[in-house]
Amino acid sequence: MAKKGALFRNLRQFDGYAKTLDEFRVKTTSGASVTLISAFIVIYLVLSELITYNTSTWSPSLVVDKSRKEKMPIDFNITFPHVPCHMLSIDIMDDTGEHSTGYSQDITKVRLDLSGKVIESGQTVKLGDHTKDAEKALRPVPECGSCYGATPLREDGCCHTCQDVREAYIKQGWGLVNTKEIEQCVREGWLEKLENQSDEGCNVHGHLLVNKVRGNFHFAPGSAFQAGSMHIHDLQEYSAGAAEGHKFDMSHVIHKLRFGPDTKDQSEEVLAVTNALAGTVKNSTNGKSMLRYDMIYSSSL
Repeated sequence: MAKKGALFRNLRQFDGYAKTLDEFRVKTTSGASVTLISAFIVIYLVLSELITYNTSTWSPSLVVDKSRKEKMPIDFNITFPHVPCHMLSIDIMDDTGEHSTGYSQDITKVRLDLSGKVIESGQTVKLGDHTKDAEKALRPVPECGSCYGATPLREDGCCHTCQDVREAYIKQGWGLVNTKEIEQCVREGWLEKLENQSDEGCNVHGHLLVNKVRGNFHFAPGSAFQAGSMHIHDLQEYSAGAAEGHKFDMSHVIHKLRFGPDTKDQSEEVLAVTNALAGTVKNSTNGKSMLRYDMIYSSSL
């Protein structure tokens, strides 16, 4: 026990806050005030640090995008109730001069009836006597199809398909003649397609990859062609309507329109424009009207 008491006595020599006897202590009002003020300051600093730690703050910053060569994904799902699928063309254009006409990669078109229900791909659309058309369709395909007076665009000087004839006429600046008189169109059933699907709608959904520059992608009726620096759509059939007098218009419903990657990464999710126009419904009674949306994609984190 004596050794233990000596150990504690030696340990007390290191006490930097030696205490005096109680009878020599003097307690003052100023000392109490300093103690209380110090305690309040300590409590305030601790609480403020806790609040700051648990509160998130946004601070603007400007970062140069070094990934300009990368593509920006666009996901969309849009329904056009008054335009059949075969008439819709999707085109992509931007300031770099890149033009994608009739873009179809990663794009799905679904035919819809008047009530908006999906039409089965194998469903029979029309019955009747097609003897004359069948006879024309069974004729042997000529080795070199006629361009019907227009300058052919193909190197072989032929127009093998109805599309070849249409493009040749557009390039010539002519309106397309009656498709009944064009053998290629009869063989491909172009007129029947127009008549049978005239009262249908179309749901278009898919995925686009575009350059990170100013540009546009658009859904337009008619076949699209590039004639020099001009972007042209053949609207003859669209403007005329179907044989039974049905008129088309560009009314639409936007179910989904997302710019940017679809990922669970929080930083990339902030940079994406998620469904900015989802739920937008536009009704157009004028078949020749154009509906346009301008969006500024500005990344900030």
